[in-house]
Amino acid sequence: MDCDNPLFLESAAMTESEFQERLKKLDAIEFREEFETELYRLYEQAGADDRKHLRETAAAGAFMKPRPWKNPTDYDRADLSLEQRVQQGMIRLSLHDGTGDYRDDLLTLAWCYNNLMHLSHDADAYLKRIADLSSEKIATAINQFVQRPPSEKDPESWGLKLNKRGDEFVFWP
Repeated sequence: MDCDNPLFLESAAMTESEFQERLKKLDAIEFREEFETELYRLYEQAGADDRKHLRETAAAGAFMKPRPWKNPTDYDRADLSLEQRVQQGMIRLSLHDGTGDYRDDLLTLAWCYNNLMHLSHDADAYLKRIADLSSEKIATAINQFVQRPPSEKDPESWGLKLNKRGDEFVFWP
Protein backbone atom coordinates (compact mmCIF):
# COMPACT_ATOMS: atom_id res chain seq x y z
CA MET A 1 0.00 0.00 0.00
CA ASP A 2 1.26 3.45 -0.92
CA CYS A 3 1.12 5.24 2.44
CA ASP A 4 2.19 8.58 0.98
CA ASN A 5 -0.73 8.51 -1.42
CA PRO A 6 -3.82 10.30 -0.05
CA LEU A 7 -6.01 7.96 -2.10
CA PHE A 8 -5.07 5.04 0.12
CA LEU A 9 -6.67 5.10 3.54
CA GLU A 10 -5.17 2.91 6.19
CA SER A 11 -7.58 0.18 7.19
CA ALA A 12 -7.54 -0.01 10.95
CA ALA A 13 -8.89 -3.08 12.67
CA MET A 14 -12.44 -2.07 13.50
CA THR A 15 -14.47 -3.99 16.06
CA GLU A 16 -18.09 -4.84 15.33
CA SER A 17 -19.24 -2.36 17.98
CA GLU A 18 -17.11 0.41 16.41
CA PHE A 19 -18.58 -0.40 13.01
CA GLN A 20 -22.15 -0.33 14.39
CA GLU A 21 -21.47 2.97 16.17
CA ARG A 22 -20.15 4.59 12.98
CA LEU A 23 -23.11 3.18 11.05
CA LYS A 24 -25.50 4.69 13.60
CA LYS A 25 -23.75 8.07 13.36
CA LEU A 26 -24.26 8.02 9.59
CA ASP A 27 -28.01 8.23 10.06
CA ALA A 28 -27.68 11.46 12.02
CA ILE A 29 -25.76 13.28 9.28
CA GLU A 30 -27.97 16.00 7.85
CA PHE A 31 -26.45 16.88 4.49
CA ARG A 32 -26.03 14.50 1.58
CA GLU A 33 -22.46 15.57 0.79
CA GLU A 34 -21.27 14.81 4.32
CA PHE A 35 -23.26 11.57 4.43
CA GLU A 36 -21.68 10.30 1.20
CA THR A 37 -18.18 11.23 2.32
CA GLU A 38 -18.60 9.43 5.66
CA LEU A 39 -20.28 6.39 4.08
CA TYR A 40 -17.44 6.01 1.56
CA ARG A 41 -14.82 6.47 4.30
CA LEU A 42 -16.53 3.81 6.42
CA TYR A 43 -16.73 1.45 3.44
CA GLU A 44 -13.04 1.81 2.66
CA GLN A 45 -12.00 1.33 6.28
CA ALA A 46 -14.39 -1.54 7.14
CA GLY A 47 -13.56 -5.21 7.12
CA ALA A 48 -14.77 -7.59 4.41
CA ASP A 49 -17.94 -8.71 6.27
CA ASP A 50 -18.88 -5.14 7.12
CA ARG A 51 -18.33 -4.02 3.51
CA LYS A 52 -20.61 -6.85 2.41
CA HIS A 53 -23.22 -5.58 4.89
CA LEU A 54 -22.87 -2.05 3.50
CA ARG A 55 -23.27 -3.33 -0.08
CA GLU A 56 -26.42 -5.25 0.91
CA THR A 57 -27.81 -2.21 2.73
CA ALA A 58 -27.13 0.00 -0.29
CA ALA A 59 -28.76 -2.55 -2.63
CA ALA A 60 -31.86 -2.58 -0.42
CA GLY A 61 -32.07 1.21 -0.73
CA ALA A 62 -31.68 1.78 3.00
CA PHE A 63 -29.21 4.63 2.45
CA MET A 64 -31.65 6.50 0.23
CA LYS A 65 -33.18 8.59 3.02
CA PRO A 66 -33.89 12.05 1.58
CA ARG A 67 -31.18 14.47 2.66
CA PRO A 68 -30.80 18.06 1.56
CA TRP A 69 -27.77 19.15 -0.42
CA LYS A 70 -25.60 21.76 1.27
CA ASN A 71 -25.06 23.32 -2.10
CA PRO A 72 -28.10 22.34 -4.22
CA THR A 73 -26.91 24.17 -7.33
CA ASP A 74 -23.70 22.09 -7.65
CA TYR A 75 -24.01 19.59 -10.46
CA ASP A 76 -20.61 18.14 -9.64
CA ARG A 77 -19.25 18.28 -6.10
CA ALA A 78 -17.31 21.55 -6.33
CA ASP A 79 -16.15 21.09 -2.74
CA LEU A 80 -14.07 18.04 -3.72
CA SER A 81 -10.72 17.96 -5.46
CA LEU A 82 -10.35 15.82 -8.56
CA GLU A 83 -8.53 13.25 -6.44
CA GLN A 84 -11.45 13.08 -4.02
CA ARG A 85 -14.01 12.82 -6.85
CA VAL A 86 -12.07 9.94 -8.38
CA GLN A 87 -11.78 8.22 -5.02
CA GLN A 88 -15.47 8.62 -4.27
CA GLY A 89 -16.40 7.46 -7.78
CA MET A 90 -14.44 4.25 -7.36
CA ILE A 91 -15.77 3.58 -3.87
CA ARG A 92 -19.32 4.30 -5.10
CA LEU A 93 -18.80 1.78 -7.92
CA SER A 94 -17.60 -0.82 -5.39
CA LEU A 95 -20.29 -0.09 -2.80
CA HIS A 96 -23.12 -0.31 -5.32
CA ASP A 97 -21.56 -3.33 -7.05
CA GLY A 98 -21.38 -1.43 -10.31
CA THR A 99 -23.95 0.74 -12.01
CA GLY A 100 -26.11 -2.01 -13.43
CA ASP A 101 -24.76 -1.43 -16.94
CA TYR A 102 -21.30 -2.78 -17.68
CA ARG A 103 -20.73 -0.03 -20.28
CA ASP A 104 -21.21 2.63 -17.60
CA ASP A 105 -18.92 0.66 -15.28
CA LEU A 106 -16.21 0.60 -17.95
CA LEU A 107 -16.56 4.32 -18.65
CA THR A 108 -16.32 5.05 -14.92
CA LEU A 109 -13.18 2.92 -14.71
CA ALA A 110 -11.68 4.66 -17.74
CA TRP A 111 -12.52 8.11 -16.35
CA CYS A 112 -11.03 7.30 -12.95
CA TYR A 113 -7.98 5.58 -14.44
CA ASN A 114 -7.10 8.42 -16.80
CA ASN A 115 -7.62 11.12 -14.19
CA LEU A 116 -5.42 9.18 -11.74
CA MET A 117 -2.73 8.92 -14.42
CA HIS A 118 -3.08 12.65 -15.10
CA LEU A 119 -2.58 13.29 -11.37
CA SER A 120 0.60 11.13 -11.49
CA HIS A 121 -0.83 8.33 -9.34
CA ASP A 122 -0.32 4.62 -9.92
CA ALA A 123 -3.79 4.07 -11.38
CA ASP A 124 -3.42 0.30 -11.73
CA ALA A 125 -2.43 -0.07 -8.06
CA TYR A 126 -5.35 2.07 -6.92
CA LEU A 127 -7.87 0.15 -9.04
CA LYS A 128 -6.47 -3.14 -7.71
CA ARG A 129 -6.89 -1.81 -4.16
CA ILE A 130 -10.55 -1.01 -4.88
CA ALA A 131 -10.99 -4.45 -6.47
CA ASP A 132 -9.72 -5.98 -3.21
CA LEU A 133 -12.51 -4.15 -1.34
CA SER A 134 -15.21 -5.15 -3.81
CA SER A 135 -17.55 -8.04 -4.43
CA GLU A 136 -16.40 -10.66 -6.92
CA LYS A 137 -18.63 -9.21 -9.67
CA ILE A 138 -17.21 -5.70 -9.75
CA ALA A 139 -13.70 -6.86 -8.73
CA THR A 140 -13.63 -9.00 -11.89
CA ALA A 141 -14.56 -6.00 -14.05
CA ILE A 142 -11.94 -3.81 -12.36
CA ASN A 143 -9.19 -6.42 -12.67
CA GLN A 144 -10.05 -7.06 -16.32
CA PHE A 145 -9.79 -3.32 -16.98
CA VAL A 146 -6.39 -3.15 -15.23
CA GLN A 147 -5.10 -6.05 -17.36
CA ARG A 148 -5.92 -4.26 -20.62
CA PRO A 149 -2.93 -3.04 -22.63
CA PRO A 150 -2.23 0.70 -22.26
CA SER A 151 -3.61 1.41 -25.73
CA GLU A 152 -7.01 0.15 -24.57
CA LYS A 153 -6.99 2.37 -21.48
CA ASP A 154 -5.85 5.64 -23.05
CA PRO A 155 -8.26 8.59 -22.95
CA GLU A 156 -8.80 8.78 -26.71
CA SER A 157 -10.12 5.22 -26.90
CA TRP A 158 -12.79 6.21 -24.35
CA GLY A 159 -13.69 9.55 -25.87
CA LEU A 160 -12.15 11.44 -22.95
CA LYS A 161 -10.65 14.87 -23.55
CA LEU A 162 -8.62 17.01 -21.18
CA ASN A 163 -10.80 19.97 -20.19
CA LYS A 164 -10.22 22.86 -17.82
CA ARG A 165 -12.75 22.83 -14.98
CA GLY A 166 -12.19 25.60 -12.49
CA ASP A 167 -8.54 25.44 -11.44
CA GLU A 168 -8.05 21.87 -12.64
CA PHE A 169 -7.59 20.00 -15.87
CA VAL A 170 -9.84 16.95 -15.92
CA PHE A 171 -10.46 14.18 -18.42
CA TRP A 172 -14.12 14.38 -19.34
CA PRO A 173 -16.24 12.92 -22.16
